[in-house]
Formats: sequence, structure tokens, C-alpha cells
Amino acid sequence: MPLVRPKLGASSPTPRAPSPADIALERAPFGISLVSARPESYGTYIFANPTLCKISGYSMEQLNDVTFRALCHADDFESAKETLERLKSGAVDETDAELRICRRDGSRIWVRQRRSVIKDAAGAPLFYLSHTEDISERKASDAAINAARSIAEDALRESEARYRLLADHAADMIVCTRADRTRSYVSPASQRLLGYTPAEIIDLDFATFLHPDDRERVQAEYADFLVTGGASTHTYRLRHHDGHYVWVEAHWVATFGATLAKSIACSVAVSVVRDISERKAAESKIASMARHDELTGLPNRVLLRERLEQARTFVERGGSAAVLSIDLDNFKAVNDTLGHAIGDALLREVAERLQRCVRQNDTVARLGGDEFVVVLLGLESREEAAQRGQSIVERLSERYELGGHQVLVSASVGITTSPRDGMFADQLLKNADVALYCAKADGRRACRLFEPSMAAHRQRRLDTEGELRDALADETFAIFYQPIVSVASGAVVGLEALVRWRHPVRGLVYPDEFIPIAEDTGMIVPLGEWVLRGACRHASQWPAAIRLSVNVSPTQLRSATFLDAVCGALQESGLSADRLDIEITESVLLQACDGTLAVLNELRRLGVGISLDDFGTGYSSLGYLRSFRFDRIKIDRSFVGDLLQRAESEAIVRAVIGIGSALGISTVAEGVETRGQLQRLRSHGCSEAQGYLFSKARPAEEITAMLAAFPSPQSDRDTLASA
Repeated sequence: MPLVRPKLGASSPTPRAPSPADIALERAPFGISLVSARPESYGTYIFANPTLCKISGYSMEQLNDVTFRALCHADDFESAKETLERLKSGAVDETDAELRICRRDGSRIWVRQRRSVIKDAAGAPLFYLSHTEDISERKASDAAINAARSIAEDALRESEARYRLLADHAADMIVCTRADRTRSYVSPASQRLLGYTPAEIIDLDFATFLHPDDRERVQAEYADFLVTGGASTHTYRLRHHDGHYVWVEAHWVATFGATLAKSIACSVAVSVVRDISERKAAESKIASMARHDELTGLPNRVLLRERLEQARTFVERGGSAAVLSIDLDNFKAVNDTLGHAIGDALLREVAERLQRCVRQNDTVARLGGDEFVVVLLGLESREEAAQRGQSIVERLSERYELGGHQVLVSASVGITTSPRDGMFADQLLKNADVALYCAKADGRRACRLFEPSMAAHRQRRLDTEGELRDALADETFAIFYQPIVSVASGAVVGLEALVRWRHPVRGLVYPDEFIPIAEDTGMIVPLGEWVLRGACRHASQWPAAIRLSVNVSPTQLRSATFLDAVCGALQESGLSADRLDIEITESVLLQACDGTLAVLNELRRLGVGISLDDFGTGYSSLGYLRSFRFDRIKIDRSFVGDLLQRAESEAIVRAVIGIGSALGISTVAEGVETRGQLQRLRSHGCSEAQGYLFSKARPAEEITAMLAAFPSPQSDRDTLASA
């Protein structure tokens, strides 16, 4: 084999048959060389393969007279020398550097060299082992490679895989195997990779190292490889000395004896074995991340679909399944009031509670936001599915202790069952969502089983959403006004703005049919601003003693544009701020954050009045009177309607009026329909009243005529005294 060797005089050594290692080195696509580390011959080339001769431009004989210093570019020599000294001192085991070499024809090329040191038994350095790769073309075309980096890196990885036998020999375990499958050589890297010395591993059966799950496959692949030869790459697990298993990537290369035909049998196999445990762990983590929710660790939409396919197979074999679509009620309010950190903690706690509600073969998944899906297998009936769903509602609606805060939320659940409602994932998820929508529409904190009629209802809802968006764009709404009268004088002291939708087919649509949809979709913000501008414009034409009342939702108050909308409406209309009254329900304060309270306080600073609507229907109304200074409280119509029939309702009305009087807050009774109710309210000292007794809501163009039918706001006469 024509490899560079030291000059030994005129005589030549007796030729010997090339060994498998000689063949592998001669065919190597990378330059391999030994440079003397001994003081008397430091830097001289002792050994080089043909590839290095091609890279350097020197023949094999000429390299005997060339030192490493002569071959190395002057600007790179000191750095290269330093790395050699570090190897010699034992500071590092291997170096990897890019440098320039001077070829015999005077040209300079860039190479990449990996170096290690070979020492004698006493630890004295004998040689520097170098692996050299010509990278001049890559250096010359860096700009082009950067433009197509992904393609180049793929090509480079493929190239490295093909030549890993020599490229990574210093770091990877190399094993030479005879035709009878006994090992002739194991490199020292075996101790780092598997915890065994070469002497310990060389006589052990390969099968004993393989993971039981890989053993049959890898042995079959190796048997086929020994017959067909060539080169191939395989991944499997090998047992470490301490008992754990190491993922490896093995590049098997077959070489053949000089006197044997390849068609007969493989005489020698060389394996380069690399530890890829970290890569496998990273791949496993990436695969897990792709199929699991990052926040909760639950299966995500991708893995959920796989589980639904498994459920379909289960159902086809005679089983049953249920899909539960779960949504938290008012979750957005938690994020808005307590922050996203508490919101995330809530979602993690919800995930844990859900997992405790299901069995081992069931699935809990998170689709995003506060949307969860549960797949239940092997149910006896739809009634059992409903019971399981109701149990989840109750469990998720229990109090949460998060970051020093007590958080109360509820959950709504929609359920569809298979095979009754469908077999395939898309249909089941859609049906569960339809049932969930109905659960929310029924007041939330509810559980509903899917029925086909629900789909039609859901479609009507979607159609209404689309029509509502068109109506908002075309402004096909109208503002009606209902009077608020003084109980003492009977004069109109205010008008409450109530929006109506002029539908091209359905006619006049009342707010209870479309305001909830506007709230859910966020359309309430632009709609509310439109009402505010129009109402202020109308009110500017009314007598100065009459105020304007406008209802505002929690969504509007949380909007960043609300305060500007109020100021803009007042400025455009010329309406005085003290004639505008904003009505809010206690749900605004239930969901209030610092920003919401700041908006309310700024409105008060401007002179705008604030009324608490539907007072008495919530569980903490009295607490709100202490937390915020209201101008008026409106007694809910449910109490006023029973005022003359139920002593409890009259007691509540009398108590609210008394509280208002004590706090200096005006009281407004809603839903007054009879003169008897009005007389009773007057006897208890109620300030104002509103209801069909005085007038239904009227369009803006009828307000002037309507006001003319009432006493003047300045009149002290009690026109209803004789009523």
C-alpha cells in the first residue's frame, strides 16, 4: 500500500499483505497523517495517505522531506503550534481547526484539521494524528452557501454520514468484525460510550448489548448486511455497563479480502458507533411538544384527533364513546382583572381537575384558551355521559386558590355520543360545540347533550351574527327612549336609550335577541359607540332639565376606546356631561380591574352620572355601594312587579329605598305598570320610576310630542296624586 513512511535507507521493507485497516485508510476521502511529536524529529511527516498527498500537492516521497511548519501558512503556524502543544501537554484530547496550507505549486488552500495525540506507554507524545479535509471551495463560496444554507447543510450531513468511519474516529467507537462475527478490534471509545474497556467488550456477544425491543430487528439487519456488503446506517439501543441503555447511530462499512470475490461473502465489517442519546431525547421532546399543550401538558388538537380515531375503532368493534366540549365561563374576566399569570395558573389547575375526573383510558385535551375536550370510552348510556358531564361542571366550578387570590369561575359542557351522533372526529367535535353553545345560551354552568335540533339553532345563531355585522356596517339600528319620571311631580326627568334593530325581514328586533350575540362577538363595542353618539345628539335637543341614560356593558368599559368615545360624543353633540348618566350592572364591578375603576372615576370627574342597574339581583350588591359612589340605584323590575303581592318583595324595595336615602343616592324603580305600584313606591319615598305605566319606549322622532304630555320638569305639582 503506497503510504508515506520514514526513509529507512536504500533497502526496502519486505512487502506485506494489506490489512483491512490499510485498505480503509487508503480509500478514505479525507487526508490522514502522522506528524512526529518527538524532539529530534518534531514536525516532520511520518505517515500520510494518498488523499493528503492530493490535498497538499506533494508526492508521497516529497512529503518525507516536508515539515509541518513548511506546509502550514505562516499566518496560521503559531496558532497551529499552540494547539499541538496543548495536545502534547494533555490539556485537550482533540482539536478541530481551520487553517491554510501552502501547496507545492505555491497555491494556498483552506483545510479543516482534526488532531489528536498518540502517546507511548509512559505517556510521552509520539505522533500527532491529523484528519484533513479540503474546504477551499467552501471558503471561496461562503456567500453562495449562505444563500442556500439549508440545502448545503443537508448535503453536508449526508456527506458526513457517508464518511463518518474516518471523520469521527477519534470520538466514536470503532469496531472491526471478522467474517465469523468475532471482533478483531474495538477502539478505546467503548469505555466512554458503554463503560467497557476494549478488552472487556471484544469477546462479548453483540446480542447481549442490544435492547430487547431492538434485538430481533438489528440482528436481521446485520445478517443481511454481512451478505450484501456495502455501507448502511442503523439506529438502536445498546446496554451500558451500569445497566441503562444508550441510543447509538452505527455506520456499517463492509470491506473484502483481496483474494475473495464480493459475491462470496463479507470477510470484514467496520462499524463506527456514535452516541445519539441527546439527539434522541431532543427529538422525543420535539415530538412531544408537537402533540401536547405547552402550558398544561395535555394532548393538543393533533394528538386529540389520533385519540378520536382510536375511539372510532373502539366504537366500530361494538363499544361506545362520548366527546365533551368544555369551556370556562367568564375566563376572560380572570385574565383582565388578575392578569395572565393567574389565568395560566387557573388553566393548569383546571387541567389537573379534569384529569382527576376521568379514567385511565379516557383522554383530556386542551385546544387553546379555555377550551378543553374530554373523550370518554365504554359508557353504558347517554345518561351516564350526562352524569359525568355534570360532575365535571360541578368540579370545575369549585373555588380556586391561586397566588393569594380566591377565584370563582364556572364551566359549561356540551356532550355528543358515538355511534348515535356520528363516528368521525370532525362531526363529533362539531356536535359537542353545538351542545356547548346551547349550554351557554341556557345560562352557563350547565351541561347539555347534543340533539339534532340544536344544529339548526346554532346555524340560526351564526346567520344572525352575519346579519348583525351587516347591520352594524349599514347602521340599520334605531334608538328608542323610555321616560324616567319623578315620583313626586310626575315630570319626566330622564330618558333611557334603548337600541332596536330594523331587520329587513323580521321587522323591529328587540335588544334581548341580539345584544347577547353582540356581547359574545365583541360587536357591542362599535354598536355601543354608535348608540352613545346618536343618543347624545338627540338629547342635545331636549329640555335642559332632562338627562340621558345609556346602558354600558363590561366589554365596553374594558375597551381602550370607551372613554374617548364618551368624550367625543359629548363634544360632537354639545351635550353637557352632567346630563349624561351611564348605567352599569353589578357584573361590571364583579369583573372590575384597576383600569375599569379608573374609567368610572374619570367619568365622575367629568361630571357624568353613574347608575347601578338591576340592583338587588346579585349576591353582593350592598358591597358595591360601599366600594363605589353611585348617583342612582335602579331597583330591579322583578321586585317591583311583586310589590303588591309578596311581602318579601315589598320589604326588599323598602330596604333599598331606605339605603339609598341614607347614602344620599337617588332610587329608580323599574317596571312600574300599575298606579297601585306607583302609590306604594311614593309612600316608601322612592325618587323616580320607569315603566309601561308612563310609556313604552318611543322612537326619537316621537319624544317631543311625548314630553308635551307630561308636566314640566320644573313643576312641583304631583299630577298623579289623585291617581
